Amino acid sequence: MNTNENNVRGSHGSREDYWEAVRQNLISLEPLRNLLAQSHSNLIVSGNGYSLRYETPTGKSMTLVLNEQDTRSASFTILAEGSYEGFLETLILKLAGGSSTFLDIGANAGFYSVGSALTNTNLKVHAFEPNPNVARDLRDNVSKNLVSENVQIHNFGLSDSEGKADFFVPAFTGTGGGSLRDLHPEEGRLENLVVDLKTLDSLGIEGVDLVKLDVEGNELSTIQGGLGLFQSSKPTLVVELLRKWMSPFGHKPQDVIQLLVPLGYKCLAV
Repeated sequence: MNTNENNVRGSHGSREDYWEAVRQNLISLEPLRNLLAQSHSNLIVSGNGYSLRYETPTGKSMTLVLNEQDTRSASFTILAEGSYEGFLETLILKLAGGSSTFLDIGANAGFYSVGSALTNTNLKVHAFEPNPNVARDLRDNVSKNLVSENVQIHNFGLSDSEGKADFFVPAFTGTGGGSLRDLHPEEGRLENLVVDLKTLDSLGIEGVDLVKLDVEGNELSTIQGGLGLFQSSKPTLVVELLRKWMSPFGHKPQDVIQLLVPLGYKCLAV
């Protein structure tokens, strides 16, 4: 018997009891195995934690850190539902396949950053994630998928001015609901961080032809801080516009449309 078995077996008595406990643990995973059978994913269990291997709509296999406490992450959503964001997922990754520079604003743990870099090995990706805890998972995912040369990580948020700001992560909704406003007061206890903010135009990124923007209500200010880029490069913009998240910022979806239409943009609903 090896040392590891000795260490684990201590509370199980005999060797037979220990092996029976191992068997019962495997049996307890049967419902999870059945759940995974309905999706394009595989759960990876190691001494360092959990990861999920997932086949994207573009046929690429990606590996994502799975944090069992973060129920709104891409990896947890895939585990529970079999895919991440359905048609939107397919749309963004296919657009990335024909792009040269992609801005993933509100990258979270990097589902779109990593998936796009795997889809298009010539793509340059800028991933923006202000939450330092999530940025760690983002770095891990970029490393796990061997796309470090394609993806540049920016651990700050984007808005219409520079400085520092409070950032709120709700208790249940988790990192997917992280915002510069407390959008989920009904969930009670939340994590309050202070993050850095910059403007997109101050970064001088050139040749941008695709932008994914999902920043839980602050979309208008983010675009205003990058209006020079949108005027000059005219990138395709895939943006979340929800009145309930934008209202606490004093904005509404029509504000974004009215800002971009004079620049030659057309609005399509997904």
